[in-house]
Amino acid sequence: MMKPLESPPLDRILDAPVSQLFEQHKDIASPLVNRHIQEVKKKRVSPEAVKLLGDANHAYLQEIEQDLHLRYHHIDLTTLSDLEAYINTIFSEVTKHTSFFGTYLKEEAAIKILQTCPPQDIMNFFQVKCVDDIFHRLSPLKIISLSRYTERQSWQKTYISLLESLPKDAFEQRQITHFCFTHDTYKELLRNSNQPQKLWNMSHNKVTGQILIYHQTDLSHLRTPYLLYALVFMHYIYETSCAGAFYTYMQDKTNYLGQVMVQSFTNSKGRIEGLGANVYSETIFWAKGVNLFFLLNPSKHSEMIISHAACGYAKKESSKHISMNIIDHLWNLNGVPGAPHRYHFQEQLWTTISKQLCESLQHTSTFEERILKNLHMTDMQIVPIIFPHQ
Repeated sequence: MMKPLESPPLDRILDAPVSQLFEQHKDIASPLVNRHIQEVKKKRVSPEAVKLLGDANHAYLQEIEQDLHLRYHHIDLTTLSDLEAYINTIFSEVTKHTSFFGTYLKEEAAIKILQTCPPQDIMNFFQVKCVDDIFHRLSPLKIISLSRYTERQSWQKTYISLLESLPKDAFEQRQITHFCFTHDTYKELLRNSNQPQKLWNMSHNKVTGQILIYHQTDLSHLRTPYLLYALVFMHYIYETSCAGAFYTYMQDKTNYLGQVMVQSFTNSKGRIEGLGANVYSETIFWAKGVNLFFLLNPSKHSEMIISHAACGYAKKESSKHISMNIIDHLWNLNGVPGAPHRYHFQEQLWTTISKQLCESLQHTSTFEERILKNLHMTDMQIVPIIFPHQ
């Protein structure tokens, strides 16, 4: 009997058949891949890093959490006003270093959408018969942001159709915003769209440029709530603002910006086999968020945490790699289903190799530019842009 063909090492580490994607550039890619394969093996990862980032108890995360808790000891995250104060403080610190402006839906355009396609579930919740009667409780833009979760699929289809038809003058440049709301109050309403519950208590809306923070009165299921809220919030700051910057970039290239906007949040179907949706952009947003967090919250572990984002190690040659990525650890520690998580490490490794190969091919634009200026494309559509045919 013939021995079955063995998968390439990178494919085994990533649990995904990715090596075929740069087959045409294998002369350049092979050395890069081999070097990174060695870096993620235990013998090339320092014992200090394994001790810190391979510990199942995640003591270093709890140490960072304790530092945050001491700094914000006056804040109780289970109280809505305190959660708002915590998020506002983070946002204030973040915007001292950079501004986060982009192109998003105008309020008057939001009103027209809601009047044409009334959000019936929100209206029933507030016991009103006319959508205009909700506007004194929630702004039109907040209603659009929430409607991703509150309204049923029939409404979502009509809404997307209306959004696709909007010309570029229905949008304006402004800074991203955020708001908190009590999740328990809207709990039943938020189930209507069949969107999965965000166990990290946050979401965002690229159309409105808003980040939604869920307030919960019971956070006993979270081991590091201060750290979780901070890191996820910083990730969404970059995801929302980079989307807005992309829409600004596209304003001069299309009259129907709404169509591009819809493409940018419905492009998850063309993912790379075995990897998560929007693997390149998501990895960039997480890396930016983590870097920003440690810029604002220096730690004796900062450099090691950042430098090992694309690393893992295997206790035995045949065993699965254990992630050394802080977000995988954060997910594991706080009970996000699917533990032990490895996908942030795997996707960071794939993106790191892709970036170095892209730069080796001497493109005139950087790897990040090629990703962030094509946010309307699927990952498979982006692959030939990163690895063009020779």
